[in-house]
Amino acid sequence: MKNYSNQIKQLSRAMLYLICGLILVTSPTLAGKSTTIDGIVHMSNGDQPSDGRETMKLSELWRAGGEEDEDSIFGVITQVRVDKDLNTYLLDTQLSEVKVYDPSGEMIRTLSREGDGPGEVRTPIDMVFLQDGSLGILQAFPGRVVKVDLAGDPAGDITIGSPEEGGLVVLIDAQSREGQMVLGGTRIAQGTPGSRTTTNFIASFNEAGEELVRYEEGVTTMDFTNLKISEDDQYFPHLRHWAISRDGRIYTAPQRNEYVINVYSQDGELERIIKRQFDVPPRTEEQNANIQAIFEAQTANSPIEIDFKASDNEPVITSIFLDAKDFLWVEHSMSNRDQPDGVMRTYDVFDVSGHLVKQVAIECEGDGSSDGLIFAGESRVLLVKGYIGALRSLSAGGAPIGTSDEEEAPMEVVCFSR
Repeated sequence: MKNYSNQIKQLSRAMLYLICGLILVTSPTLAGKSTTIDGIVHMSNGDQPSDGRETMKLSELWRAGGEEDEDSIFGVITQVRVDKDLNTYLLDTQLSEVKVYDPSGEMIRTLSREGDGPGEVRTPIDMVFLQDGSLGILQAFPGRVVKVDLAGDPAGDITIGSPEEGGLVVLIDAQSREGQMVLGGTRIAQGTPGSRTTTNFIASFNEAGEELVRYEEGVTTMDFTNLKISEDDQYFPHLRHWAISRDGRIYTAPQRNEYVINVYSQDGELERIIKRQFDVPPRTEEQNANIQAIFEAQTANSPIEIDFKASDNEPVITSIFLDAKDFLWVEHSMSNRDQPDGVMRTYDVFDVSGHLVKQVAIECEGDGSSDGLIFAGESRVLLVKGYIGALRSLSAGGAPIGTSDEEEAPMEVVCFSR
């Protein structure tokens, strides 16, 4: 009887081990394993959040533009900001102006205009509220920050770079938080005969235009006698691929084909690396056609032949931002694909330690493949209809990009509360 009892215990123990083993094999990989290597914290996450998935249903406040609104005519809206009084600022890159709407959706003023005079700008690419209370409008080239006060009066310029430094500076994006101004851009310089060197950067600057701290840098050299361009090699985390926390930390997505986020202290020390398990999907036929069309439009007038190698996939991380609690929200290449009915996008959300805590599905109108969602301030989300197609067209020098022969609908903006 005693031997029989021991056999039962051994069988029970074996069944327990088997069940636990099956759980380990079949359960989704969970988030949050932390290790420290050479003083840098590496946070490795699985593909499932610890707290599951939730849905955020947005409530419409107002809308502007589109076919029904003759008072608001947009060119290409590329950025949105919200001030402390909940006024909404829409940057129109094509019209070189900023339209300002009050909390009820009434347009109350227009800031800046196209030109080279005080407070004027050409092809603005981003905007940012500065420490002195002005609005800084980012001009791509020549790179400068054009300042206007919130009534629209010129407030000076910030010129980036100096003749002594050499080369040309192109500015691409800007963010400011708690008085810290960080810019993303490219410095272009002539190299050896027949070559050109480009230095991409994300760095902080003072209001005299002097660089303080450089967080990310990428240097490439183009040989015009044998020009080859690889989409993978050209990647740099510009255009919504970086963010600033309230305490001045800089988050960047440095890898095109991996789910990786670097976290730097305000003084530029790499403190943390956040990773998430992610199966990279190949590009669709439409995505392949779009990237080829953009390249052909960009190089249509090139006097030399260019060997172009497109990537097999879209960038893994599409954009990142930090909310009021400094939780990190990540949009990735599957955020707008295969979503349930009514869901515009789904975001991964990480806590301040880099732990994947939840996924948030945004429920609102819109087409995930063509429209954009921009989180602005602590309580606003803006749906920009036609945003993705407009950005493609801008990158192609204004040429229409896409497979549809239908005329593009006028750009429309819908403001939601969350």
